[in-house]
Amino acid sequence: MCLHRYMGVREIAEYLGMDAKMIGNVIRDTPELKKIIDKSRRDFSQIIVYDRNNGDYTLVRTMYSAARKVGLNTASIKFYVNDRHCNYWIHNRYKVKWKVWFDEDNGM
Repeated sequence: MCLHRYMGVREIAEYLGMDAKMIGNVIRDTPELKKIIDKSRRDFSQIIVYDRNNGDYTLVRTMYSAARKVGLNTASIKFYVNDRHCNYWIHNRYKVKWKVWFDEDNGM
């Protein structure tokens, strides 16, 4: 249940009142839990870029790729990606969001 909420190992250990090392060992030794962790790592490494002029969504794998797509440098794009409910448009055209948040929020 905790893994489906995208909690980290330390957060899960604190929530359950257990040792983080023990939680990590259980996750590593259980194939189903390992798949969930791998999915969350993959989802948090992907970014959705929305272009309102074309009305399309693009999945990019790196912060650098997202920055290149919208015409910003990597340091600047982090502000927009890390703000889950960002109201600002980039160049009055683009919005960016982590894929995991995009999925949980059902869009931008």
